[in-house]
Amino acid sequence: MILPSRSTARSLTLWGFSALPLVCLIILLGFYSLDMPVSDDWDFVPLLQKQAQHTLTLQDLWEPYAEHRMIAGRVVMLALAEATHWNLYYQYGLNLVCSVGILAAVGTLLRRYLKQTEAGVTWNYLLPASSVILLSANGWLNYFWGYTFHSLLSVCATAWGIALLVPLTARRFVISIACGLIASFSFGNGILYWPLAVFILLASPMKARIKAIAAFGLIMAGIATGWLAVRGVEMQSGMLARLAANASTFVLYVLNFLGTPLGPPGHSISVVLGGLGLLLFLILAACTLRKQNPVLIQFIALGLYSVLSACSIGLGRMHFGALQASDQRYYLVACLLWPSLIVLLDYVRRGSSGKMTWAVNAGIVLIISLSCLRSIPQLRNIRIYSQHQFAAQAALMNGRDDNALEYWSTARVSVPEIKSRDLVLRQLGLSFHRNNSKALSD
Repeated sequence: MILPSRSTARSLTLWGFSALPLVCLIILLGFYSLDMPVSDDWDFVPLLQKQAQHTLTLQDLWEPYAEHRMIAGRVVMLALAEATHWNLYYQYGLNLVCSVGILAAVGTLLRRYLKQTEAGVTWNYLLPASSVILLSANGWLNYFWGYTFHSLLSVCATAWGIALLVPLTARRFVISIACGLIASFSFGNGILYWPLAVFILLASPMKARIKAIAAFGLIMAGIATGWLAVRGVEMQSGMLARLAANASTFVLYVLNFLGTPLGPPGHSISVVLGGLGLLLFLILAACTLRKQNPVLIQFIALGLYSVLSACSIGLGRMHFGALQASDQRYYLVACLLWPSLIVLLDYVRRGSSGKMTWAVNAGIVLIISLSCLRSIPQLRNIRIYSQHQFAAQAALMNGRDDNALEYWSTARVSVPEIKSRDLVLRQLGLSFHRNNSKALSD
């Protein structure tokens, strides 16, 4: 019997631990997901109807949704709906693929980081640690709700744009521009990619002429994209005045936003964790920038993406209260701070000794442990969510119990509108009506 070498066994163990969170999510989806539109999913039905009637126009795709331009996500979702009769199980799978894509972008940077800092080692604990956070059951709603694809696509495109920008080549530059466009036209905070990309270029060591040309190109692309993204979008007025009048609420919102991946939603513990994580990240980032290490700069940019997203979303949502920052739709946006912080702590650990090393190790273990502990009660939340979905589906199939539909109504879609759009799905044979014998055929 031939036994695997120590290095092979080590790699298999690391990959096994890295895949474990993904396996858990797949199992949860298999047991508790349901092919049933919820909340904002119902806003997608008019586009599906126009696609079926061959009346869909570019203007329909370009139309803003709140403060977001979602043309990139809409094109993908419409194509998937056409191929699957809007089978939402495929949409959930695509959402999961986006999260794996985010982890893959982080893994690409980790591989480069380890090649620089640990000769002969391609993977270590950093990959499973990142997987535990990014693919945690704490963000389960993103995989049970089709419409969160827009934000997941934006985060994925941003992460890959940051990961591929340096070392700078013409091909990487073009791909990074494409990633920025996808991010910007999937979710509102995707526009943050452009200043972060410029930051990476300016902070990284490269020839001054190449740096100036590339930075100018990114600035021009960012300005043009930003103008297109906000043009015609109804923006909230008086945000700065509201910020000045509610500065404490804004601060609590931002800290709760950043701390929720590790702490209980809406609890003061999340605010404290968010504050400690943000403070430590900023201190380590300021110290690390002096090294002009491109891969560390890219990890800093990933962390800044979470911080700036918390600020921009907080400006637009703080009137709902700081508790709204715990919304699971923002989980993947917020949690990029923590793998970035772990890498910065790991870098400090390598240059430390004695008590400092023990303190840094304890900090890394604490972050990973809190993420794991936070995921324990999520099974109960998933069960409750699934029960509400089953009740709503039964109400639509039987034509009774509007109270079950009330749970999924939003400011945009009322219960009567849900029922009318369900009739459209029934006529077109989409979603849970796709096997309906009354579905229309062309």
